[in-house]
Amino acid sequence: MPRRVHILSQRVVFQQAFFRIQEARLTHELDDGRMSAELVRLNFERGDSVAALVHDVAAGTLLFTEQFRYPAYTKGSGWLLEVPAGTVEAGEAPEATLRREIEEEIGYTLHSVQHISTFFLSPGGTSERIHLYYAGVTAQDKTGPGRRSDSPGGAAAGGGAGRHRRWAYSGCQDHHRRAVAAPAPAGAIGTALTAPGALAAAPATARS
Repeated sequence: MPRRVHILSQRVVFQQAFFRIQEARLTHELDDGRMSAELVRLNFERGDSVAALVHDVAAGTLLFTEQFRYPAYTKGSGWLLEVPAGTVEAGEAPEATLRREIEEEIGYTLHSVQHISTFFLSPGGTSERIHLYYAGVTAQDKTGPGRRSDSPGGAAAGGGAGRHRRWAYSGCQDHHRRAVAAPAPAGAIGTALTAPGALAAAPATARS
């Protein structure tokens, strides 16, 4: 049975573009059954997002985008290698968002996708969730150029110009279809990925 939470008040203390910060005053049930003292909590609300592990089955590669992110620039170069992703629009199903974003970002039309998990990114500060999918593609699914390196990438979302890259891996070797990243070049980070079948579908938290 869920523990009790009493919301005393809620208000928006900041809003710009689609970023919004809510302030809540609340109490919640403690381990001994008593209610806590009044607490003030902030929630960074920007909606949910989708992301996909896009796997070129024939080529044995995973497809990524390279994007400039201003928040990352404050602690590094700002250029990140990312899985294709995007924000779920109001009233849009996550899978529909995914198909649109994949076509816009890397130029592939998806025929089938598999949901892996939905998880909170940082529940101590934001209500945003990621709906993560696996998508197998082939060369025949390439229907457009995707976003060019000189095209805009959504400045309101902290994005920028981007391009897509391939990352080779060692292939599917067992009935779980385990896909392990190939040794990375010097200075790069190797990534281990497990395709659907070996991934638990239970929600998980990426970080607190």
